Amino acid sequence: MICIITFLSTHHAIAAERHCEKQVLCRLIPLPPRISAGCGLALKVQQPELAEAMQVLAERDIPHQAGYLWIEEDHYEEIL
Repeated sequence: MICIITFLSTHHAIAAERHCEKQVLCRLIPLPPRISAGCGLALKVQQPELAEAMQVLAERDIPHQAGYLWIEEDHYEEIL
């Protein structure tokens, strides 16, 4: 399954991708329309790599706003 991590600022979203991509497979994507949060960008990671991505964010002091599990098209469940 895919997880989406949202951020309050574009700066944080770009920093998250820059640091996380060194350790996990991730990609910066436009925020899905059904999620109304943050800056309009989100980091997409596979669920098995979510904990490692969150650890990278914590180590680099990159704040995130929320995290969602992408259940199916246009259906998300908040998990963080």
